[in-house]
Amino acid sequence: MPALVVIHGTRRGDYFNLQRKAELVIGRDESLLAQLTGDAGISRRHVEFIRHDDDECFIIDLGSRNGVRVNGTKINHSQEIHDGDIVQIGHTLLVFVNKDLDDNSPVDTFLKACERLYGDHLEKMRTHDRKKAELDANSNTGTHNLGITLKQR
Repeated sequence: MPALVVIHGTRRGDYFNLQRKAELVIGRDESLLAQLTGDAGISRRHVEFIRHDDDECFIIDLGSRNGVRVNGTKINHSQEIHDGDIVQIGHTLLVFVNKDLDDNSPVDTFLKACERLYGDHLEKMRTHDRKKAELDANSNTGTHNLGITLKQR
């Protein structure tokens, strides 16, 4: 079953399975099954993932304030997603995996593979997060759009 794996953010290593003919909404809202807290760049109901009966999966920006990026490109409405696509919501990165993940899956191995593939970009985001934390500690500034373009090595 396809899944979304958090590769950068407060819930790094967590994953959300996408059930067939189901919808999954991700955001900060406490009522959501896929809740991402600790990222002020994520709206209460930020993004929706839909898996159709034929296994096609789509991503929909739910009118979020900071938008949704797929492989570094901001999406306007809905878009089909494919195995290996990187989704950025707020300061959190998720990778779409079109294979079965369960509690016995080697998620650590998968995260290490992502580090090898996207290491430079993940390090840029970590550096940005550290700088933003320093700024926020010194002054109460708002969130910033990262605008990072992700390219696979």
